[in-house]
Amino acid sequence: MAATAKSIFDNFRRASPDDSILIYTFTPPGGAGSFNGIKLLEIKLEGGESLRVFKLTKSSGFHMNPDEIRVKAFPFVYDTRSMKDNTKRRDCLVASLKNIFPDHNVNVFIFGSTWSRYNHSRGAVGFRNEYGPDVDIVLS
Repeated sequence: MAATAKSIFDNFRRASPDDSILIYTFTPPGGAGSFNGIKLLEIKLEGGESLRVFKLTKSSGFHMNPDEIRVKAFPFVYDTRSMKDNTKRRDCLVASLKNIFPDHNVNVFIFGSTWSRYNHSRGAVGFRNEYGPDVDIVLS
């Protein structure tokens, strides 16, 4: 049986149920990412996709649902939509979002291609096909 991103995520969760785990699959080159934690794994998948696994540093913040995160983050994602440099956009978003989520570690990933996420964290929301390249925000 071939491994999938979901089965890899499930295995990490079983091995470390209290850890904040984040898994992305994406079509290279991807984009720009900023995270608090360590990268546990990076592999190339059949079909040209890549898979990355992160163990995120936990914060003292409480869990937030995607709608709560979206409402607070939207103005910043919208304001940075015209930025062409994904690294600068990511840095701007991280700086702004740290102020509105002060009790959380803010992890921001920007993708210019196809991607998917599996996560166990304090909350996450993706802005897909809206306002420039896709933005994914994960609170840990």
